[in-house]
Amino acid sequence: MDADTYIIAQTDQADEDERLAILTEIADGFTRQHCRHVGVGPGWSCLEIGAGNGTVAAWMGEQVAPDGRVVATDLDTSRLDDLPAATVSVRAHDVLDGPVERDAFDLAHCRVVLLHLLDPLRALRNMVASLRPGGWLVVEDVDFTTFRSATPEHPLAARFDATMQRTWSELADTGVMHSFLGARMVGLFDQLDVEGTESLGRYTVWRGGGLGARFWSLSTAETAPLLTAAGIVSAEDVACLQAAFSDPTFAFVPGVATTTWARRRSPE
Repeated sequence: MDADTYIIAQTDQADEDERLAILTEIADGFTRQHCRHVGVGPGWSCLEIGAGNGTVAAWMGEQVAPDGRVVATDLDTSRLDDLPAATVSVRAHDVLDGPVERDAFDLAHCRVVLLHLLDPLRALRNMVASLRPGGWLVVEDVDFTTFRSATPEHPLAARFDATMQRTWSELADTGVMHSFLGARMVGLFDQLDVEGTESLGRYTVWRGGGLGARFWSLSTAETAPLLTAAGIVSAEDVACLQAAFSDPTFAFVPGVATTTWARRRSPE
């Protein structure tokens, strides 16, 4: 496995649709909260990078109506066909290639996108270049340092923790995924033409058999073939993870979700 491998690139469409739907249910409320915090509203021009199944872009479209606009981008736009055309336009775009438009947006947002990219800093610079002076950059990502059991006495806990620690470290070391990016985001923002950087982390505990555990069960099933082929995990490790994710007596911390935001500097 090498750094140009997108670890969830080859997946069953139905499973990926379910995974994205769960992410929507888990995370959209927090995304809306952060976008409201920076003031998104009527007349705004918004950029959604890595729009996925389009729920965030659709919500933004409602907020900026009737005179604003949203540009929703992704490498795969097949799930974005039903967005409201009156306020939302869809473009196939790779954020590493450059800005979608320069100096054009009041808000540029992405969620759990940068950790999959070869060069997150380059992507951030392109997002900033898309903003008008004073426009907001809002980035949601994850730090998997604390992905571990919250019930250490559980018989699955020791193997679960060892497997997760080994997996995230190996993915980070090989450049396949920036597993600890959330905690580094403030430092990356310090290298951008932005000001007033703030960051907030969200720590949660989920139980096996719940919605969050289902998300990670699907993610594990999608990534297991690559991970086992690379020798990072064994079939027994995968079975342990799946057993834990289905067991209501098992609880775990799925890392820390971070949101970092700042404004593009205005000319002196």
